[in-house]
Amino acid sequence: MISRLVLCAIVLGSVSPAQDIHAARRLFKAATKATVTRERQAGIDALAACEDPRAIDDLLSASLKAVKDLAKLEKKVVKAGQAIGDALKSLDKQGDKGRPVSVGSLQAAERKAAPFRQKLARLLAKKRSLQKWHQMLLAGCGILLDSIADGPRGEAIASQVSKLSRTRDLEERKTRLAIVAQSQSPAARDALVELAKRVEDGVLRVAVIDAIAARRDVQTIPTLADALEDDVWPVRVAAARGLAGVTSIDCIPPLIACLASAEGRFLEEVLEALISHAGVTFHDNDTLWRLWWKDEEKALRTTLEKISSGSPAKQLGGMIAVGQNRFLLGARRLLAQEGLGPLNADEHDLEPATTVGSDVVVSLAEGRRDAVGRVFTQLPANLRSQLVSRFLIDPLQTTGSSDARVRLISFLGGVRTERARQVLRSILGKARITTPGTDERLPSGDRERMRLEAARAMGRQGHEAAARALREALTGFSVKTEVRVAAARSLRKLNLKACVFPLIMGLGSEDKEVRDVCGEALVAMTGLEHGSASAWGTWWETSRAKWEPKKDGVAQGPKPEPAPAEHKVGTRFYGIETRSKHIVFILDRSGSMQLPDAKGQGSKISVAKNELTKAITSLPDNATFNIIFYNSTWDVWRKKMAVATLANRKKAVAWVKGVQEVGATNIFDPLERAFQLAGRGTHDKTYKLLLDTIFFMSDGLANRGRILDPRQILKEIEDMNALKKVRIHSIGIGPNHDVKLMKGLADMTGGSYVAR
Repeated sequence: MISRLVLCAIVLGSVSPAQDIHAARRLFKAATKATVTRERQAGIDALAACEDPRAIDDLLSASLKAVKDLAKLEKKVVKAGQAIGDALKSLDKQGDKGRPVSVGSLQAAERKAAPFRQKLARLLAKKRSLQKWHQMLLAGCGILLDSIADGPRGEAIASQVSKLSRTRDLEERKTRLAIVAQSQSPAARDALVELAKRVEDGVLRVAVIDAIAARRDVQTIPTLADALEDDVWPVRVAAARGLAGVTSIDCIPPLIACLASAEGRFLEEVLEALISHAGVTFHDNDTLWRLWWKDEEKALRTTLEKISSGSPAKQLGGMIAVGQNRFLLGARRLLAQEGLGPLNADEHDLEPATTVGSDVVVSLAEGRRDAVGRVFTQLPANLRSQLVSRFLIDPLQTTGSSDARVRLISFLGGVRTERARQVLRSILGKARITTPGTDERLPSGDRERMRLEAARAMGRQGHEAAARALREALTGFSVKTEVRVAAARSLRKLNLKACVFPLIMGLGSEDKEVRDVCGEALVAMTGLEHGSASAWGTWWETSRAKWEPKKDGVAQGPKPEPAPAEHKVGTRFYGIETRSKHIVFILDRSGSMQLPDAKGQGSKISVAKNELTKAITSLPDNATFNIIFYNSTWDVWRKKMAVATLANRKKAVAWVKGVQEVGATNIFDPLERAFQLAGRGTHDKTYKLLLDTIFFMSDGLANRGRILDPRQILKEIEDMNALKKVRIHSIGIGPNHDVKLMKGLADMTGGSYVAR
C-alpha cells in the first residue's frame, strides 16, 4: 500500500508548483514526523518544487531543530557510553593490573553491560538518522535556491547573510551559512566571498573558507589567497587546501608568496598544495620556488592551453610536455578530461570537441594515459605513493562508476611503482572486490571488466613483478579466456626474460586462442619457431642462461625517480615526519603490546617507547606536546599541552619508561581526549595554537570505549575535526590492527598511514 505521504507527493506534483506553498507545507509537516527516507525526501522535494523563497524558512526551522536534537542526543550517547564503562570497570581494573580474569567474571560483566550496549546502539542509529535528515534538509535548501529566479534568489541569499550577521547563536550561524553554501549560483559565491571579509569569529571563518574551497571556483582564488594570511591557523589551512583543490595554475603564485612566513603544519599544507600543482619540490626554499616559477610559468601556461585545444596535434604536443616536465597540474587536467578528476565550478566537460576519426580519438586517449603515467612515475620518491593514492587509487576504491574504475585501472598501468602494481595484482588475482562503501561483492560482469583491464595494464609496468602476476592470470584456475589472452599479450609487451616461461606454459592451455597468442608472442620475442610446447620447453632449458630479449621498439617507459637524499625537517615517529610544533602522541599499551615486534627488535611496547623517546628528544625548543597511553582507559601525561623544554622532555621520557602494557583496547576515548586538548577550533580564547597534529598508534581492534564500530569512530572524528584541521598520522602495529580504521583516520585528515 502506498503511504498517504507519498500519495500527497504524487498529487502535488500534478499541480502548478508555484501555487502550492500551503499544500507543500502540509506535506513537509508530515515528512518531519516520518521515519522512512523516501517519505522525508518527498516532503523536502515538495517544498523545493514550489520555487518560493518562503519555503526556506520551513527547511531552516527543521534544520535548526535537528541540530538541537542532535545536541541533546549526544548527551545521552555519552551517558550510555559511560554506563558501559562503569559496568566493565571492575573487570578492567583487574586486567589493567595484570591480574587474571575468570571466564565467569567476564561473562557477568558483559551481561551487566549488554543492556547499555543495546541502548547505545539505538542512540547511535538515531543519531545517524538525524544527521542524514539534517543533510537532506540543507540539500533541499540548495535545490530550492537554485530553482528560484535570479532576482528573488539574490534577495533570499542576502536575507540569510543578514540574519547570519545578526544572530549570536553559533549553530544558527553555521546553519544559515550552510544554506547559502548549498546554492551553486554566482550570487551564493559572491555572498561567501563577502562573508570571508566580514566574519569576525574564527571558527565561523573556517567554515566560510571551507564552503568557498568546496566550490572549486577559479574566481575565488583571490579570496583563498587572502585567507593564507589570516590570523587564525585553521583558516590558513583551509585556504591552502582550497587552493590545492582548484585545478588552476593561478593558484601557484599566492602559495609561493606565503612560503617565506609559513612554518610548522601550515608550511606542510602550503608545500603539499604547491606540489599537487607543480609535481616538483624545492622543499621550503622559497627562493628556488620563485626562480622555478619565473623560468617555467610561460611554458606551463602554454602546455595547459595546448591540452585543452580543439586541435589534436596541439593536444598531443601538450601531453608530451606534461610528461616531460612532470607537470602534475597538467596530469590532473588530463584525468579530468577522462571524467576522473573533480572539475572546477565553471567547467562541465573538459573533453575537447574532437570530430575526427576514431584512430585520432584512440591516440589522444593513449597520449593522456602515457603523460599521466610519466608524471606520477617520476614524482619525488618521498611524495609519490601519497599522490598516486590521492589521485588514482583512492578514486578507484570509492567511485561508483564501473566505467570510471576501468579507466583508472588503465591509467595505473602507466604508473611504474610498486604501489600501483600491488593494486593491479589484487584486481587481477583472487582478491574480493566490493562495491565502494559496502561489503557487497561487485557484480561478476564488473569484476571481470576490471580484471581484463588490469591484465592489459600490467603490460605497461616494465617490471618482473608484473610478469609474475601475469603468469598467474595466464595459467591459473577459473580465469576467463579473454583475461588469459590479455595476459599473454601483456607478457609480450613487457618483453622481459621473465615472460618467456609463462608464455611456454600458456602453450599447454586447453583454449586454442590462448595457445595461438602465446605462440605468436614467443615467435615475436625470440625470432624462433619451435611449434609445440614441449619443443619450446626443451629450447628454454638449454638457452635460459644466455638468452636475452631483443629491444625491438617495445616501449620501456619512464623509470621511477630514486629516493632523494634524506631531508630531515622536523619530528619523526615510526618513519613519519612532520614539521608540526604542536603534537599529541597517542600509544597503545594493551596486553598484546607485550608480543614481539614484527622486525625482531624486542617487544612491540619497547619499540614504541624507543620511537617515542626519539621523537620527544627531537622536538623543536618552541614546540608544545603531550602524550596519551591507552588500554581499557587512557592516561594523559599532562592536563594541558606542555612546552618542549629540556626539563619537560626529561620528565616525559621518564614517565614513558614507567608505562606498563596490560589490559584491553580503547581507541575512541583517547582520540576524543586529544581533541579536547585542542580546545575551540584548535585555539584557546586568544586563538593561540594548541594542537595541530596527532600520532596515533594501535596494534588491535577496539573492544572498549564509548564507540567500538570503526565506521562510527571515523564519523565521530570527522565531525570533531571539521573546523579544527588536526592531522592524524596513524601507525598500525602487527597483523591484527584495524587497517580500514587506521588508514581511514589518516586519509580523512590528510595524514600518513604506515603498517609495521
